[in-house]
Amino acid sequence: MTEITDNIIGRPDRGIVLFDGGCGACTGLANRFRAGLERRGFQLLSLHDPRATVLAHATVDDLMRELYVVTPTSGERSVVRRGLDAVLFIAATFVWLRPLCLVARLPGMNGLFRAAYRAFAARRYRISRAGACAIRRAREWPKWVFPVLLLLAAASVGRVLPAWAWMWTIAGAIFFCCKSLTWWPARRRASSLAMTLSYLFAWPGMDAVAFFGPRTAGRPTRRQWFASTIRTFAGAALLLVVAGRVSDSHPLARGWFAMIGLVATLHFGAFDLIALAWRRAGVNAEPLMLAPTRSRSLADFWGRRWNTGYRALSHTFVFEPLRRRAGVVTATVAAFLVSGLIHDVVISLPARGGYGLPTLYFLIQCAGLLIERTALARRAGLGRGLRGRLYAATFTLVPLPLLFHAAFVHRVIVPFVNTITRSPEAHMTAPSLPSLSALLIVGGLLHLCITSAGLTMTRVLDWRKNLAPLCGLTRHVIWTHGGFVLLTIVGFGTISVLASRSLASGEPLARAVCAFIALFWAIRLFIQFFVFDARPFLTNRLLAVGYHGLTVVFSYFVIVYGIGAVR
Repeated sequence: MTEITDNIIGRPDRGIVLFDGGCGACTGLANRFRAGLERRGFQLLSLHDPRATVLAHATVDDLMRELYVVTPTSGERSVVRRGLDAVLFIAATFVWLRPLCLVARLPGMNGLFRAAYRAFAARRYRISRAGACAIRRAREWPKWVFPVLLLLAAASVGRVLPAWAWMWTIAGAIFFCCKSLTWWPARRRASSLAMTLSYLFAWPGMDAVAFFGPRTAGRPTRRQWFASTIRTFAGAALLLVVAGRVSDSHPLARGWFAMIGLVATLHFGAFDLIALAWRRAGVNAEPLMLAPTRSRSLADFWGRRWNTGYRALSHTFVFEPLRRRAGVVTATVAAFLVSGLIHDVVISLPARGGYGLPTLYFLIQCAGLLIERTALARRAGLGRGLRGRLYAATFTLVPLPLLFHAAFVHRVIVPFVNTITRSPEAHMTAPSLPSLSALLIVGGLLHLCITSAGLTMTRVLDWRKNLAPLCGLTRHVIWTHGGFVLLTIVGFGTISVLASRSLASGEPLARAVCAFIALFWAIRLFIQFFVFDARPFLTNRLLAVGYHGLTVVFSYFVIVYGIGAVR
């Protein structure tokens, strides 16, 4: 974006005004105020210029409906003001028009001004002397034909398909409906039929404008390729191996393992690999998941990091249209409500139960987001730092059983796992897969091995020197806690090696011990992902490899001992 404004237009201070060059009234106003606007740091550009759609990140049809002012920033995205907001932004730079801006802020006047502006924009071709300002009023109904027919077809096959197959059918139908709706307004920007087919069938994102735009994406790094590949295989192992080995007497545990594996395989793995492949080709294909575990607030999680494809879709079709008419709060509630209803259709309808629970989950998220925006929450620090991370994690994770309710797990996910994997008895007798006892022995040896990492950590961090300024009691507490943690890990390893068969027996005490060990390392991973960011301290490749290697080991502990707990 900055390259376009620098090299083509010339880095305006305040912004680039995109006006309708084919409208006599618009052109007359632009010519009359051009000199004054340029003195105040604006540049004028006709919306019919090919650069306009790139600058505004919008289609020509969108630009024809209202005035746009694009203010370039140092980041990849620019600040875009539209309609009355753009008019008032320009008017505020003229001293004699500032009273108009003040009047527009009075209660009730803003809505009146917006209605007047929309009326002028819709009828401007009638008052244009040039008579050439014919706003494109392309027929909108054709773009809804395919989505409606596809949804009706998906709904009609529920009686003849298993619940899990119906779930995938509905999800696929909604996906391609969204693809069709986002492709329609940007279809003329596709450079070829191959790019159109690629967007529809080879890319899970929903930003057609960016996908069809200039190829300016940077090449991904080897680290990104490696991380996405690891997530794909780890998720597949969790879905196909771990979930299949959980006993039938614990269907909820089996279903949750499968769902976590499915999300890891698709959203965090395969979809990310597809995005990397497109970015390697220069296409602006943004990953669907932008490190959601690093979210510093609930707004950061839902607005920026989680499922950017749906975020772009809901922003275009729900949030933005309602924001102009009813305000931000109403638009926010509507966006979460629509998301909840969509998830209800995909989750509750095939399960034939739990109706309304997914919608309730998203309404809870909406409530948390609105609370986070209050002055009291901002003073409490809920939108930043550690408190913001914990607040976001609590709101998103604690109500998850409402989203993936028991009816969905029992009637959809568990039968799906049974279909794609063998029975647990077959797994136990399969010679190609190690027994749980063998996996526990490996876990015990890994516990004993990582004790060396703990001892090395005290030397690398130079505890003696760095703890010296603290008082004696504090140093004693830290050393004592460190020693107890080390002995606890040694105990985990010793028990796992010497009593692996007993731990794998499925007895109540054995399951309790396995559950405690799995919970111990799950909390460790939670702190790593949501509380403490170690990246600034990974100053060389050896530290980075060791850190990520320990993350893999901790994940192994959670999975293996988790299986022992639900066996």
